[in-house]
Amino acid sequence: MANPYIPEAERTRNADLLDQVRLLALVPLADRFADIVEALAASMRARAGESGPSQIDFIDAMHEVRRKREQIMTRFRAHLANAWQALESGQPLSVEYKLAETGGAYSLVSHQELEVRLAVRKLADAVVYEWRPELMRLNTYMGLIAGGVKLDADTLPFGPHHIGAAVYDAFGACTLSQTARVALIEACEQEWQTRIGSLYGALEKGLVRVSKASNASGPEGRRRSRIPKAAGSAETEMEAPDWIARFFSRWETPGDAGNPQASAATGAHQRDAHDILPRPLHQLLQRARQETGFSAARPGSATEKRVLSPRELLSILSLMQSSPGESLSQSPVLAKRLEQRLKWEVLAGAGRLGIDPSSVRLDPGDEDAIDLIGMLFDVMVDECHLRGRMRELMLRLPVPYIKVAMLDRDLFLRNSHPARRLLNLLAEASESASGDDPAETALMEQVELAIGRLTLDFSENLEIFAAVEQTFGGHYAQYRRRIEIAERRATEMHRAQERRSHARLFADGELATRMHRRALPPTIAGFLEQYWAPYVGMVALRGKGGAADMDTALALADRLLEELDLARMHGAGKPWLQSLRPSLALMFASLGLSAELASAVTNTLQQALQAVADDAERLPDLPQVIEAIPQLEAEPEPQAWIEAPPQDVDEVTADYFRKLPLGTWLDFVNREGSVQSGKLTWISPISARLMFVNRRGSRLCVASAGELAAMVQLERVRLHRDEDAFYSAMQGAIDRLGG
Repeated sequence: MANPYIPEAERTRNADLLDQVRLLALVPLADRFADIVEALAASMRARAGESGPSQIDFIDAMHEVRRKREQIMTRFRAHLANAWQALESGQPLSVEYKLAETGGAYSLVSHQELEVRLAVRKLADAVVYEWRPELMRLNTYMGLIAGGVKLDADTLPFGPHHIGAAVYDAFGACTLSQTARVALIEACEQEWQTRIGSLYGALEKGLVRVSKASNASGPEGRRRSRIPKAAGSAETEMEAPDWIARFFSRWETPGDAGNPQASAATGAHQRDAHDILPRPLHQLLQRARQETGFSAARPGSATEKRVLSPRELLSILSLMQSSPGESLSQSPVLAKRLEQRLKWEVLAGAGRLGIDPSSVRLDPGDEDAIDLIGMLFDVMVDECHLRGRMRELMLRLPVPYIKVAMLDRDLFLRNSHPARRLLNLLAEASESASGDDPAETALMEQVELAIGRLTLDFSENLEIFAAVEQTFGGHYAQYRRRIEIAERRATEMHRAQERRSHARLFADGELATRMHRRALPPTIAGFLEQYWAPYVGMVALRGKGGAADMDTALALADRLLEELDLARMHGAGKPWLQSLRPSLALMFASLGLSAELASAVTNTLQQALQAVADDAERLPDLPQVIEAIPQLEAEPEPQAWIEAPPQDVDEVTADYFRKLPLGTWLDFVNREGSVQSGKLTWISPISARLMFVNRRGSRLCVASAGELAAMVQLERVRLHRDEDAFYSAMQGAIDRLGG
């Protein structure tokens, strides 16, 4: 029966469809940019007439763009082509990281360069806010046909951010002043906003048409919630849409296309201007509250209590943020879950503003945000296996993130949102820092400082998240470099160990073959075991001379045994070992033995062969080994996660592990139920065994695909959370709601 599991990247990648989309996207983009370049002359001429002393910069820019038009177009097309190739390789190019790498690591960006980059970012953001619903659907479509990868505005190869980066690269061909360069990008921003919409609309329609014709999945993104098993297994389940596809890919509300800063500012005070969450998700949260019976807005009292205004709620949240957990100890026993405790604290905190808590209730939309963020952090601390101080620190963050959800709906829409990026960094760092060594203790301190700064400084200005991310990200990058070194060291050590084990097994096998069903004299058998077998293992381990050295080593034993057979046929008077002396000398030199011991062993072998030929009753003993002969000793294996794997291995699951990409994380569960996360860092080319390291970079588990499949059956291994901790926790929260 054919294997029903094919890795996501192979199962959904459609090369023909990708080629069609490339032609539908990149060629029209280049044509539109060519039209924009033609229109820039008029824009620069108009600016020159209004700029006074700076007009010479704009006139020069107008002539420079005309002179280097072909170079500009070539660089624009080259960037988009590179971004497309990265998508086809399964590793989408991030504009964020591309711009960060420009100019070298750890280099400071000049004020002039920063102005240009801000103009590029402004161009991209303007297009994103103008055409967000179309872009979200295109992201999902493209991710599916490109092999199940996750895309957003930062990684979509024809998305606004890559268009901005392509424009940035294109004008790099020109010698321009900083003022003129910014002006050109601003002119492009106005043109792109009006020209790009029809292209995105046509692309979406084209993708719908060709995906239906090829039976490809639509924008309902799919996710795999567990390791695959064979058909008929009790745990086999269909993939379900992820939370983005279900609730956010078609989320449209009034005023979405306006200025993003303006919409964020007014959204906190004008409740009718936008919904905090999509309507279907609101209904799901409301249904869950009715089922649990715990709501801050109980139906019986809804007509008697007034609703807290957004301004009042933000003020209460700010008080909670400044004194985290101050009143949680007094929360009712009923409020066992984080979201329930948060709502209780909000109502209790109203009294600190002079509001009678018994006379107010939460608006259902605000209650949705508190519920969802509370569940998100509840899931996140469990998925990251946080304990002790790290858990306490992470549970100080729900309050500021409730405020972010109220202020900026892009928290759920953009992977590149600074609050999401910071939370992902903090979650990963908290999972890594257990305080078992000085480096981890230092990382814990940096996590505490970052969270402390955020809770202290965040009011309603979202820029604090980017600032904290930049500071903390630098410290965490240093820690990650240390862990990467440890990972490489663990990989190299295990690779060397496996080569030693393989060489030793090979030597033992060759020795057993030559001794099988042969009664060898003790002197000859001792020589083969003590000298020749280690030598064969060393030749196999070094492998420098290839097959020739190995043939010489193996021939040494075969020719010695041939001389033994001749001696047994009474070949008296034969000059024993005469032809073997060069090979013996090479062997002894490779083993690092002294000339005296080598000569003594050779003489003993000669005497033993002569004694066999003479039918002597006693053969000479080999000289006592007084010099160390290198032995290929194997290092101890890491912890065994299963004692006796089942005989029947699920081949579908085993095949999943055979195709597991490097860098994948899994959760390993021991008999006591303790969970450790392991990252796949190496797959042996010799045994095909997979090596996983823990968060410190130390070897955690080495197992074959079959053994890992057995561990899945015994519930000793499972999928780790998604690399994007926010995305993974949101999915867990939706699953908890029964969605």
